[in-house]
Amino acid sequence: MADTIRILVMAGSLRVDSLNKKLARVGAEALTRLGATVDLLDFRDVAMPPYDGDDETASGLPPGAIAFKARLAVAQAFLFVSPEYNNSIPGTFKNAIDWASRGDDHVFDGKIAALMAASPGGAGGMRSLLHLRPVLTSLGVWLVPDQVTVSKAHEAFDEAGQFKVPFYQKQVDGLAVSLLDAARRLG
Repeated sequence: MADTIRILVMAGSLRVDSLNKKLARVGAEALTRLGATVDLLDFRDVAMPPYDGDDETASGLPPGAIAFKARLAVAQAFLFVSPEYNNSIPGTFKNAIDWASRGDDHVFDGKIAALMAASPGGAGGMRSLLHLRPVLTSLGVWLVPDQVTVSKAHEAFDEAGQFKVPFYQKQVDGLAVSLLDAARRLG
């Protein structure tokens, strides 16, 4: 069997009981079942101040950004799971991406990613993914064409954080297959 693919899974939410963290865990489980090595990131573990070029010039990258970049660097692929705040990407998620894009090491460039979102609304976080796509492609990330959006997500998960109905699980499983296939082809 070929070497295992290392995938960094991250939900762009700081909430402890985030719907997107639940979705990220389901995605991580699907990737693990397929044989991937998964690193499930909690952004609370890599906290960063708001990006400021003057601070970067004076002090370099903050410890959280250094830790985040290290995890991005060893991953061969990414699964980004984004909440939707005011029809877009949460500021903390974009801030982390901004910090990680600094420097000459290009930790995003040439890697493959998949996108998912969960929202209590009817669009399932679709608008956040529409904003996340150009941010990532500008950094050289290749995106699989499929994505998963979970609408009415507050009703979609059971108490154990699993989907109540198989429809969404099938979508996540299919996206996991697409991401791993693409990562192997690029690898």
